[in-house]
Amino acid sequence: MIEFQYGDWELVIGLEVHAQLISKQKLFSDSVSASESSTNVAPNSNTSWHDIALPGVLPIPNFDCIQQAIKAGLALNGKVSTISSWDRKHYFYPDLPQGYQITQSVQIVTGGKISIVVDGVKKDIAVNELHIEQDAAKCVHGDSTTYVDFNRCGTALIEIVTKPDIRSKKEAVECFKNLRAILICTEVCNGNMENGDMRCDVNISVRKKGDEKYGTRVEIKNLNSTKSIADAIDYEAGRQIEIIQNGGVISNETMLFNGVTVPIRSKEDVADYRYIKDPDLMPIYIREEIIEKIKMTIPELPMEKMVRYVTQLKIREAEAAIIASEPSIAKYFDEAISEHIHLSQSIANIVTCELFRIIEKYKISTKELGLTAKMLSELCIMIERGMISFSAAKNVVNEICDINSQYYRKEPSYVVDAMDLSQVSDEEELTQMIDVMLEENKNEVNRYRNGEEKLFGYFVGKVMQKSKGKGNPTKINELLLKKLKESDI
Repeated sequence: MIEFQYGDWELVIGLEVHAQLISKQKLFSDSVSASESSTNVAPNSNTSWHDIALPGVLPIPNFDCIQQAIKAGLALNGKVSTISSWDRKHYFYPDLPQGYQITQSVQIVTGGKISIVVDGVKKDIAVNELHIEQDAAKCVHGDSTTYVDFNRCGTALIEIVTKPDIRSKKEAVECFKNLRAILICTEVCNGNMENGDMRCDVNISVRKKGDEKYGTRVEIKNLNSTKSIADAIDYEAGRQIEIIQNGGVISNETMLFNGVTVPIRSKEDVADYRYIKDPDLMPIYIREEIIEKIKMTIPELPMEKMVRYVTQLKIREAEAAIIASEPSIAKYFDEAISEHIHLSQSIANIVTCELFRIIEKYKISTKELGLTAKMLSELCIMIERGMISFSAAKNVVNEICDINSQYYRKEPSYVVDAMDLSQVSDEEELTQMIDVMLEENKNEVNRYRNGEEKLFGYFVGKVMQKSKGKGNPTKINELLLKKLKESDI
């Protein structure tokens, strides 16, 4: 990711992330939660009287959602409030049938942090708060008509608000990615951004470096990919700097981003929402023993995984960070190395070089991969024993994972034999190839002996050609070096 340079200007960024909670039912009704329903379910089929705000219908809190929110807060090292409350936040849009959203002005979790590593530097982004609220319905716009689908309406959300500690788009993207990984790892949210199950608002302002006073912030709503987060920050930062340099003033606005930022309304103040305590809902009282019980269910988190991979498994930090950032990949990796710890780096190489690309190409999960974790470890054993090269192993992976290949889901050993990919490691056979190659390249041999040692790579390449790419590179290097030291070539 290329980081724009803003000269004397500094970016000040905070994130507001909305994440749908994984729960069978909605926050205040017994309708099926959006996190549990299919994306192609018929419009308005998962709704209740409360979801569409029929008069006289009372909300009934779903304690499962409250537990999920507590779990998320604890995973972020936040402080769980033993007493929090429900509030009505008033605004009027077609997707909000009540005319208000049930939310929390007294949050269930305060504080916490999201740890990131950018360009080798670790930084903690402080979390200001985490609160629970209802999701709105979904507006579907036609040519001349807008339809409203209430299936999503009332689904439980948590909103996580960071402090304005972020200073670049790289930090913003890493913060969001790490937060997403934590929520998926703890099974609080599925993290699906394409379906809107997780959405990010970016608050951004600019100021001169060294200035302690914040500039006027602009909010960019509903960004649904890490690329859109990065692109929106680049565009909006550039727009604000240009306006200020030309003597203009930044307006406190809410924007949408579609290649450019477009204002949709002036930014509301708290007073505009006319918060009141919800008269139909009692405060939430959480006993300390409940908090401790939930804390015990939190698994190893992504940053902890990365540290373990680096310190215990001796994996390079770059690969460790990539694997730990995706909980499903990390689970797959842990399964692959479970009985072959010594192959951790080799397995990590294939996971980061090939499997991420394949998963993205076919839009599949690790469970749908043609290559199981056990098959991957078997393949890496073959590399370790010199039976195949790393390059050949990548070919095997691609054949096994390609749904159109005749080798789809076949065992690695079968594919290696069928494609004749076995590596030549026999010393006698390789020595014969080296002898022929040296005889054919006497001039280059003399030049090598006269100090042109860079020709060694040329010789290796020639031997690899003779072996049709199947020669064991380590063996070739050893035998070739030995031959070049002999005086009778």
